[in-house]
Amino acid sequence: MPAPEVTSYMKTQIETATPLQLVVMLYDGAMENTRKAREAIVAGDVEKKTEAVDKLLAILGELQGTLDMERGGEIATSLNALYTYFCEQVVTASVKLDPEPLDNVQTLLNGIRQAWQEICQRPADVVQAATGSDASRAVTSLAPPEERKRVSVRT
Repeated sequence: MPAPEVTSYMKTQIETATPLQLVVMLYDGAMENTRKAREAIVAGDVEKKTEAVDKLLAILGELQGTLDMERGGEIATSLNALYTYFCEQVVTASVKLDPEPLDNVQTLLNGIRQAWQEICQRPADVVQAATGSDASRAVTSLAPPEERKRVSVRT
């Protein structure tokens, strides 16, 4: 359990974050739990694997649940498909005790997290423009080849 001062710091960080910064934080948590799940599978620690997988799936569910499918257009549709794919891969890794699907998820999460981080650092008017077709193509290109058809968007 984290020390009270760490918990207080984290709470302040969350309360003062912008929505985009919160998304980046969720990706950080997803990546951390992907790493923990992988390590637990390799070590044969089913309890730690289960804990990390549960947290990872909860974070992916939160990311998926925050998508605005009506206003988000192609980007929301693409992200929704990617999050579904991630969940499938996490469950596969968990059930088969195979870390390989988690490696793929970690790589894709890292790429998307970097994109969100870059968007966070841009001025608000540039962020608005970044939600166009270029962003849709970027999200689609992150999908593994077998998922691109499911994730692809109209350009």
